[in-house]
Amino acid sequence: MLKPLFFLTLLLETLSLTARAATAASWPSNFVQNISVQFRVVIPGVTASNGLSATVNKLSIDTKQTIQAIGLATTNTFSSEAQLVGVERIYYYYTNIVVTTNKGKVMTNNYVYGSPGYPAFQIRDGKKVVDVTKFITFTTLSTSYPTSFIKNPQGGYPSYKSYSIQSIAISNAFLTLSGQAFVETDVVNVTVAPGVVVWATDDYWTSFTGTAASSEGSGVLQGVLTGTYLRLE
Repeated sequence: MLKPLFFLTLLLETLSLTARAATAASWPSNFVQNISVQFRVVIPGVTASNGLSATVNKLSIDTKQTIQAIGLATTNTFSSEAQLVGVERIYYYYTNIVVTTNKGKVMTNNYVYGSPGYPAFQIRDGKKVVDVTKFITFTTLSTSYPTSFIKNPQGGYPSYKSYSIQSIAISNAFLTLSGQAFVETDVVNVTVAPGVVVWATDDYWTSFTGTAASSEGSGVLQGVLTGTYLRLE
């Protein structure tokens, strides 16, 4: 997903005079996240004579129900093992060259970092892979990103955390969810090979509030949404 770390990567490349492109034909090209949805929806129940709702119904919408709703919209049937994933392309690898001197001896070490960009979204069910990017949109609403991080001498980030407000909508003919949330973004460092690291982020969408519409009716929702590291491909 679009995160401050994406912009931080570009800034690092601009500031690092020693950075250069690295040959990465054999290294992973995608960072894959597992997307998990857990919402509670409150919809009107029986309508009283004055036109107001006399009762309310509470429904739960989880990842599996979201997958099945998108499956209906794409005329696909998915098993209970299907996953909703975000696939972020690692758009380039760069090399940070660190030169040190120890007792008059000059040593040069290369540290290679890869960073993902914008995601596509897929439902994966065994060997079946269905692109569902068109059903999912997200926007960053906050104009600043409070951030704390630790940068090591090699140019990596052993610790990184940022905060933002983002909105997301999952919409198709059978189910519509939309709202915004407080998003905490944590760094994920994945070692590809000695001296080669992909650093990306996990996202925790908490305090999520918005609206929902389905065959059960329309109402308000709250809950959480997470995007957590699954694998490199």
